[in-house]
Amino acid sequence: MYRKDVILSDFRPGLGTIGLELGYLKSEGMVRLLQRKAGEITPREVESEMLSHNSGVRMLLSSHKAGDARHAVQVGNFEAIARILPTMARFVILDLPPAIDPISAKIMPLCDQVILIVEPSPHTITQTKSMLDEMINMGIGEGRIDLVLVNRIRSGGQLSWSQVQEQIGKNISVIFTPAPELAYQASVHNMPIAIQQPHNLTAQKFRKLAEKVAVRVAA
Repeated sequence: MYRKDVILSDFRPGLGTIGLELGYLKSEGMVRLLQRKAGEITPREVESEMLSHNSGVRMLLSSHKAGDARHAVQVGNFEAIARILPTMARFVILDLPPAIDPISAKIMPLCDQVILIVEPSPHTITQTKSMLDEMINMGIGEGRIDLVLVNRIRSGGQLSWSQVQEQIGKNISVIFTPAPELAYQASVHNMPIAIQQPHNLTAQKFRKLAEKVAVRVAA
């Protein structure tokens, strides 16, 4: 139904795990753009640094090399890239740093929708509430924010989804149950979970989340 062009990019130099998970050991396209002057970044330059996954998704990826984190100060470059990408695809997914650092502070207001990940533990709930407060102070309305609960381990010691929802004070859009074996196999085969086992419950959850995003953006 929503088969449109999709671009995926991680704005996390030095912490680029998407490339590693998908088998791209030299995903340095983002770093090369960050080494330019912001005014020199054009759609043609961005396109030349993209990789194409066999799923049809195009990707502009950050390096996983720790030393490349020094490029995180190039906020103007990230803004230039973030403004160019929507001219190249219907849907653009950005993996931003998990805090309101200079990059997130500049890029989040440009996003139609922000998906905030929370785990069912007291510490992450405290952090999530702080993030929500900061985002609202930045002018990002609650209608643009979706909360996704990720359970990484099977444990009765974790908070339930209803407790998480009550403590944060916001509805949870999608709940991911633990699937460590599936996640491991997907990583080994360098494939997204939704492609590795498309009929698995976790893959269905990803499709549900994607559907929510598509409906919101298309509205």
